[in-house]
Amino acid sequence: MNTSIDDQIRSIFINTLELPLENFDLNLKRDDVESWDSIAHVSLVMSIEHVFQVKIRPQDATQLKSPRDFQEKVRGLLADRQDS
Repeated sequence: MNTSIDDQIRSIFINTLELPLENFDLNLKRDDVESWDSIAHVSLVMSIEHVFQVKIRPQDATQLKSPRDFQEKVRGLLADRQDS
């Protein structure tokens, strides 16, 4: 497991959603966090794309429903990039 990816995604979620650290959980869902609306979701996607230098397709972005989903997507995109 890449701790750097984990730490960076945690930081992005905490900052974007203005969550206290103790409220962060990899299994959080949009319905669990009042501040996680459609605008915040776009901000999460854009921040993650910027930090990890990846591109998340719009149809994939709509399927990302938890921090764990974002982690798995980033790991997959980074692995694909290394394989190319």
